[in-house]
Amino acid sequence: MDRDQSAIREALEYVESLAPDDVLRTVLLLRDDDWEATGAFGGRHQSFGNVLVEFSKEAARITITRDRSQWMMDLRLEGWGEAFDLDIILDTMADRLDWSKPLDYPLPEQLPAGVSWVEALPQVLGWLAATSNRESTLTERSESDQPVCFHGPGVQAPAPKTDAARPGFGDMPPTTICISGICRLQRILVVIHR
Repeated sequence: MDRDQSAIREALEYVESLAPDDVLRTVLLLRDDDWEATGAFGGRHQSFGNVLVEFSKEAARITITRDRSQWMMDLRLEGWGEAFDLDIILDTMADRLDWSKPLDYPLPEQLPAGVSWVEALPQVLGWLAATSNRESTLTERSESDQPVCFHGPGVQAPAPKTDAARPGFGDMPPTTICISGICRLQRILVVIHR
């Protein structure tokens, strides 16, 4: 067995040892649908227990990642310049424009929160197969200037409307800490109150 196959086998064993049931069922769904594990990184000895396993079918890729105890999935079809997070695809499918929401506490183990991958993935793959301008639609959604504003428990803070409300640009109350930047493909603004 070559080194890559050994790393894939070890990563899959690690995933199987600690992933939530829905992630495990998704891995089984992928295998049953002829998706092959073709790449892996991290695992038991990686910092934070991070792991990434890439599944391929023809020229499409699905990546399952555990990063700091949170599980996430992204998809990339043949010819795409980038992969898209499952939440971006689901938001696009639902034509969801409002990304402000309360921050789950404790943080969810699997993203997007409350979504069953094993149920959503067949719908996502069907939508991608039936949508002709899917990459441009997803790119437009992921590059939207709509900020995502997460609030801690009991916090009632509105999402900023302009750069004037971002750190260094305006008069933020001293009890507010803001961190703005790009989180994968979405613009995020995290507001934490003391």
